[in-house]
Amino acid sequence: MRKMKRFLSVFLTLALIITCFLNVNVFAETEGTESNVTQNLPLDKSYRIKTTEGVASSNAEATGLILPNYGSNTSSYVEEIEEGGFRRIEALKGKVYIETYSAEYKLLSTKTIKYELPKFGGYFKGKDARYIVYGKNNHDEDSTAEVVRVVKYDDDWNKLGQCSITSKNVYEPFAKGPLRMTENDGILYIHTSRYIYWDAAAEPEEIHHEVNLTYAVDEGSMECVMNEAPGDWVSHSFAQFILSDGESVYRLDLGDANPRAVNLAKSVVYKEPDDVWTWYGKTETRSLLDIIGSYGDNVTGVSLGGFELMNDGDTLITAGSSIVQDSSVTKTSMEKAHRNIFVITMNKKFNESPKLNWITDYKEEDGITILNPQLVKVQDGFYMFWQEYYVERETDLWVTRVAKLDKDGNLVGKIHKIRAYLSDCKPIVTSDNHLFWYTTMNDNAPTFYSLDMNRLDDYDFNGRIFADAFEIKLSQYTYTEINDPSRMHAFKPDVTVYYEGKKLVYGQDYTYRYEDNYTQGTAYVDVTGKDFFVGTQRVSFQILPAEEDPPYQEPSWWGNGGKPTSTPGATSKPNTTGKPTATKKPSTTGKSSTTGKKRTSTGAVIKKGTGTAAVTPQKVKGIRVSNLKGKKAVVSWYKQEDMSGYQIQYAKNKKFTKGKKKLSASKSSAFRIITRLKKKTYYFRVRTYKYSGGSRKYGKWSKVVKVKIKL
Repeated sequence: MRKMKRFLSVFLTLALIITCFLNVNVFAETEGTESNVTQNLPLDKSYRIKTTEGVASSNAEATGLILPNYGSNTSSYVEEIEEGGFRRIEALKGKVYIETYSAEYKLLSTKTIKYELPKFGGYFKGKDARYIVYGKNNHDEDSTAEVVRVVKYDDDWNKLGQCSITSKNVYEPFAKGPLRMTENDGILYIHTSRYIYWDAAAEPEEIHHEVNLTYAVDEGSMECVMNEAPGDWVSHSFAQFILSDGESVYRLDLGDANPRAVNLAKSVVYKEPDDVWTWYGKTETRSLLDIIGSYGDNVTGVSLGGFELMNDGDTLITAGSSIVQDSSVTKTSMEKAHRNIFVITMNKKFNESPKLNWITDYKEEDGITILNPQLVKVQDGFYMFWQEYYVERETDLWVTRVAKLDKDGNLVGKIHKIRAYLSDCKPIVTSDNHLFWYTTMNDNAPTFYSLDMNRLDDYDFNGRIFADAFEIKLSQYTYTEINDPSRMHAFKPDVTVYYEGKKLVYGQDYTYRYEDNYTQGTAYVDVTGKDFFVGTQRVSFQILPAEEDPPYQEPSWWGNGGKPTSTPGATSKPNTTGKPTATKKPSTTGKSSTTGKKRTSTGAVIKKGTGTAAVTPQKVKGIRVSNLKGKKAVVSWYKQEDMSGYQIQYAKNKKFTKGKKKLSASKSSAFRIITRLKKKTYYFRVRTYKYSGGSRKYGKWSKVVKVKIKL
C-alpha cells in the first residue's frame, strides 16, 4: 500500500495534464443540422448533437478513462426507451439524475434520487428491475457496520427493496477500481474492489491495501447470499469486470502482485447457500497477460477497458492498452513507455491458451498518446473505441478511433478516425443500428453521439484546414475618423467568411477580433479558425482622417535620438487662424515618411479583402534553450509582431541533417517545451512564418543554440 501512495501523486498529476488536454476545445459543439462546408469535410453534424438543457457535468474526465493504471467507478449510463427516445443516468454530487429525452434530443423530464449512502458504486439494469449500489467507508473497522447497500427500483424508479451488506474486512468500498454487475437466474453478482483493514500476513502500516471483492444478492428476497466470494483474491486489483453465461460466472481483474497479470477467474453460478464453498472449490483462474516488473509495483503499463462474451457463446474477449511486456522495458521507463491497443480472446472452457492480438502498432517516435479503450458487442462481432492525442504536430489534436472486430478478435476493415470525445459512458447499440453515447466537458450539458454503423466511412476525419484558405469579406473597407476627443469610437465592419464558396458559421467555424480600429490609419480584423479550421488570417481596412481634425504629423526630428535637430524658429509659430496646418493624408501602403530619417512601417501590407501579406516575416531574436528534468528542453525567444506562427527545428548536429525534427508554436507563444529527448547534445533554431496565397512564407532562421540534455 505504501507503493500505491507513492505513485498516487504521479497519477493525479497525469490526470490533471490529460484533463487540461481535454479541456482544450478542439471540437466545436454544433447543432444537429446539415454541414455548412463541402462534402470532403467530416459530417460531424450528422452524428453529434449538443444539448443545453441537461444537468452539467464533466464525464469526459473520468479517471477510469484517462489514468493508465487505476480504474474508477462508472458514473454515466445511457439507455434507449420504447418511445423512440433515450434515457441518461448519471451520478453527480450526491444525487442520481435520470433524464428522459425524445428522439429529437429534447429533454422531456428529470428525476433525481438522493444517495442512500455517501458513495456511489454503480448502476445496472436487470431483466426485471434496476439496481443502484451505494457505499460507506468503515474507518472504525467495525465488522457489523453497513458498508454496501444494494437498492432495487422498478422502471418508474420506485424503490422496491434493499440489501444492506455489513463489513467483511472492508475499510473503504469501491477503491481504485470500478464496480460492475451481472445477473443470472435471480442472482445479482457484484464485482468491485475495497481497502481492507485486516491481513494476517501484512505489516501494520500496510494493512489498508486494496483487493477485489465479489458479492451475490438474491434479487427476490434482496438478501446477500455471498459476502466476499472465496477463491477470488487479486491484490492489488485495479480493474474489475464480471459476466455470466448461465452456467458460470467470469471475473476479470488487473493485478499488480497476486497475481501480477490480467487475471481471469471462472466459477459455477450460485444456487444454494452451501454453494459458497462449492464456488471456491470449482473456481479456475488463467493469466491472460503476464506483467513484467516488481511484485506489487502499482505501475503495470496496462489498462483494461472491455470484457465481453462473444455471440458464439464460446469465446471471451478482453480489450485494453499496454506497453510491450518484455525485459526491454525497465521500471523507470514503464510509466513513460508508449502504449498500443490489444484484444485477448480466450475459450471459456479454459482448454486453450489465450490469444493476444495487437490492434495498433504505434512507435514511440509517432508521438501518439492513447486512452483506455471501450468494447461494444454487436450481432456479428464487436466495436472498439479509444481516443488518441497527437502531440508535437503542427496542431495538437484529439480524435476518437473506431474499429470493427470479428468474433476472433481480428480487425475488420480499417480503423476509422472521427471527431468525437469519449467518456465513462459506455456506448450502446440502438434499435436502428447506431452506436450511441454521450459526453460532458468543462461542466457543461451533454453532447450526444449517434454513429450509423453503415456510414463510418463518411465520418472519417482527414485533417484540418488552415485559415489562410478562407475567403473573407468585409462590409466596408474605408471609414472616416470621427472627431471624438475620447478616441474611443470603434469601427467594426461586418465580417463574412467563406470556404470553397460555402458560407461558414461564426462561433462554430471561426471567430474574429478587431485591432487598431479606433483612430486613423490601418485597422485589422483577425479571423481565427475554430473546430477543424485552424490558424488566423488578417485582413485590413482603412480609417481616414477627419476633415476637421487632420492626422498627427510626425516631427522632422523623429528617429534622431528623440531630440529636435534645431531650435524652432519664428516660422514654427502657429498661424493666426488657430487651426493646425493641413497635412497630406497618409497613403494606404502602410509607409510613413518624415522630413528626418525615413521610417518604414513593419506592419503587413495587405490587399483589400484578401488578407494576403506581402512582407517577409522578421528574423527571430533572443532565442534561448534550457535543459529540464525528464529529458526535456524549453526553447524561448523574443515575441515577434505581424506573423502567423513560429516553426521550431532541432537536430543532433549543427548542419541540421541528423535526427532533424520540426514543431510549431502559435503566434501568441514565446516558448515551447520539447519532450522525449535523449541524453545527447541538440541544436535548436526558430523562424517565423506568415500565410500568403494558401501557403506559408517563412522568415530567416534565428541563430543556432545548442544544449546538452541531461537526465
